[in-house]
This record gives sequence, structure tokens and C-alpha cells, in this order.
Amino acid sequence: MILIAVLFSLLLDRYAESLQERRRWAWFRRYCHWFQRCFPLRGIGSLLLLLAPPLLLSTGIYSWLDDLFWLFGLAAAVVVLFYSFGPLNLHRQIETWQDMKNRGDIQGSYRLAAEIRQGEVAESETGIEQAVVEGVLIQANERLLAVLFWFMLLGPLGALLYRMSSLTESWARRELPGSDFLTAAWQLHDILAWIPARLCALSFALSGSFVGALTCWQNKTAMIRDHYTQILLACGRGALQDNTGNRVQEALSLVYRATVVWVTALALMTLAGWVH
Repeated sequence: MILIAVLFSLLLDRYAESLQERRRWAWFRRYCHWFQRCFPLRGIGSLLLLLAPPLLLSTGIYSWLDDLFWLFGLAAAVVVLFYSFGPLNLHRQIETWQDMKNRGDIQGSYRLAAEIRQGEVAESETGIEQAVVEGVLIQANERLLAVLFWFMLLGPLGALLYRMSSLTESWARRELPGSDFLTAAWQLHDILAWIPARLCALSFALSGSFVGALTCWQNKTAMIRDHYTQILLACGRGALQDNTGNRVQEALSLVYRATVVWVTALALMTLAGWVH
């Protein structure tokens, strides 16, 4: 059932543009504000208390539907996994950015590049393009593959846990900068991203220049101690190093191929009876 849910969710994420508009998490930000007014947000304890109610509620509903009829459980798993992707669609963002670039909208392309990269962007055409390439490599894990990893490991609970941890960290950065709660949210998100990011980096190597990716990994990062974004960027750049064309589109194609690697691996594990 996991493989079927993953395939349906990926198809919806790629082609069901009208449904992507409904993938909104404004309710979670309102929930965080309400929780902040009711309880002190100080560390890991309050973070777990914040995440527990929506996770337990959604898991209870999924379990009830799955027990009622397996097809209901499958439909619920697809909905939860699709909802946990993103929230924004990377392919559509890249299309919008490319259109802005072609129209000469430098300010618009700069703002969108900063949104995709979620970091500093050099104010030049080369710097903006580099930021978009880096954003694609990072967001492949953040928006898609890490969610898939936790879904395969823990089911719908895992997919929601990863997405909520990411959103909680983003919310805390805006609302509670420098707080112990932000530190706890950042640590939880990094722990959850540790394994899938390294698997994502390996899939980049398998989907692009294998030697280039592993060389960059060996020379510029340490597999265990470095932050996952450094590993993703190093392996992604190495996998793309032989390309001299459109770097942004090649990075997006690399992500697609890496996703195929993950789905293929999942299919083989399903045939072997390791997952169901």
C-alpha cells in the first residue's frame, strides 16, 4: 500500500495544479499563535506538546478509516502524503522564475530566488541563478524526499511530523528569534532531516555525475558532522559539474531522476516483502 500511496501522491503533486492550491498550512500558524497565548514556549517539552494534538488526531482518523476499509485507509494516506509535500510546488516556482527572467524582471526573479533558496542571494544575474540552483537541490529534500522517507518509515504520521517540524521552525524564526523554543524546533527538524538528506545526496550521485558528486562530498563535507544543506549542495553541484547548459533546468531534472531512484528502491523493497 505504501508504494501505491507514494505513486498516487507524486502524480498529484506533479500534475494536479488545482489541488495544490488547497495545500495550505495557515491553520497551523494560527494554531501556533493560539498555543503561544495559552502556554509558555520554552524548549523541547513545549515543542512536543505543541505537535502532539494535531499528530495524534490525524493518526487516529487515519487508523479508524484504515480499520473501516483498506481502500479508505489508502485514500487517507494519499491525501496526507500529498498535503505534507511542499507546501509550494517547486516545478511551478521554477517556471514562474524562468518567465520572470525571460521578461527581464530582475527584482521579481531576485525575490523568487530568495524564496526558493531561503537564504541570501547575490544581486547579480549569475548570483540569482546560482541561488535558484542551490534552492532546487535543498528543496528537493525539504519539500519532497524527506517527507517520503518518513512516510515510508512511519506512515502518514511520519509525513506530517516532518512537515510540521519544518513549519514550526519557520514560524519560530519569525515569532520567537533567539528563544529556547526556536533552538528546540531547529534541532528536531535537523534530526529528522539527517538521514533523508544523506540518502537524497546519494540519489543525486546515482542520478548525475557519480564521480563528481562523491568527489565534492569527500573534499568539501564530512558525511556525519556537516549540516545536511552543505551535503546536499556539495553532492548536487558535483552531480551537475559536467553540465554546461541551463543549470536550473538540469538541477530540476536531477531532482526528478533522484525521485525515480527513490521510487525504484521502494518498489524493489516492496517486491522483497520489506515494506507493505
